[in-house]
Amino acid sequence: MLNKVLGNLKNVIVSNKVSWYLTALFIHLKIEPNKSRKLTEKTMSICQNNVSFEEIEKQLKQLYFSEGLAKRIEQSLIERTEKIFSQIKDYIAGETVLDIGTGNGKVAESVFNSGKKVELCDIIDYNKTSLPIKIYKDNSLLPFENNSFDCLLILTVLHHSKNPLFLLNETIRVTKKRIIILETVHLTEEERKVNSFFDWFNNRVLNDALPVPLNFKSPKEWKKIFEEHKLNLIKETDLGIDQPTAPEHHWLFVLEKNQKTNAPKA
Repeated sequence: MLNKVLGNLKNVIVSNKVSWYLTALFIHLKIEPNKSRKLTEKTMSICQNNVSFEEIEKQLKQLYFSEGLAKRIEQSLIERTEKIFSQIKDYIAGETVLDIGTGNGKVAESVFNSGKKVELCDIIDYNKTSLPIKIYKDNSLLPFENNSFDCLLILTVLHHSKNPLFLLNETIRVTKKRIIILETVHLTEEERKVNSFFDWFNNRVLNDALPVPLNFKSPKEWKKIFEEHKLNLIKETDLGIDQPTAPEHHWLFVLEKNQKTNAPKA
């Protein structure tokens, strides 16, 4: 599947959009514009090399290490945390919150600082906070009892799961009522291909080798799934391409569990 990510660059429209967003990303990381364009050219050239996927990732990591991108990205993650918290804070309900797929835990920490009791959960421990975290295996039961939390956060996580519907079912099981989902979506096939490139680029090149099964869906597909799972859609917001360092199309769904109906099995 990952081979298709680079194969998509043969599409001129997709390639041009990826190049534009890459240059914008580097400029956002405070790299001088001309140097950013050259860095994009080098990136696209490496992506077209006739070598293994692992070798391409290795060459890109070496390129960005030489440019000192690691420290620049670390600063950008602070901006990302602030952006996401501002998008979800008004919809957090109740006192107890679980952040599934928490990553570094910084968004959850912002929720904690707002006065909520927060726990973290992920398949890998990247937690950079003092909040408690539990580790689980992808496509397995979450390590919590039914109806354990007032509100669940699942922020740009579902498309990383091998079985997004199973994870959604588990989310429904452990929440009492509210679920906040921020998810990467596509409105066109070309947008799906661009999303796929940057999901791979951000999670396997700029960061550690996180799973990228590329399980993207459109907002329409997600809303159909929510309806099948008897979830009430309280609010949805098209966030657009709202994060310069993760130029993927994001959509916010605020949902509530129907207490009288169990979720169907994935």
